[in-house]
Amino acid sequence: MSNEGTNSGLPAPRLSVVVPAYNEEKLLETSVRALRKTLDDIKVTAEIILVDDGSTDGTAEVAARLGRGSGRTLRVVAGTPTPETPEPKPPEPPEPPEPPE
Repeated sequence: MSNEGTNSGLPAPRLSVVVPAYNEEKLLETSVRALRKTLDDIKVTAEIILVDDGSTDGTAEVAARLGRGSGRTLRVVAGTPTPETPEPKPPEPPEPPEPPE
């Protein structure tokens, strides 16, 4: 098996880091920079996969900007929002015991 990337000429990543990002507009860029630095420090060929599952803030735009020009080192996956999970209903109170006969 070749260690070369298919289109970019970069080595295939040995590690994929998946970063879920839901409404993380304010922290995403700082987090990705810190993650990139850590990956550089440990000298591993890696890719970062940002997953935005329907954020309602500017997360998608920040992720897209971070992904532009980064080749295969950073990929952005955008999903669709899922319906809100309903709050669980409180348990029904127990039935009172029947009186003895």
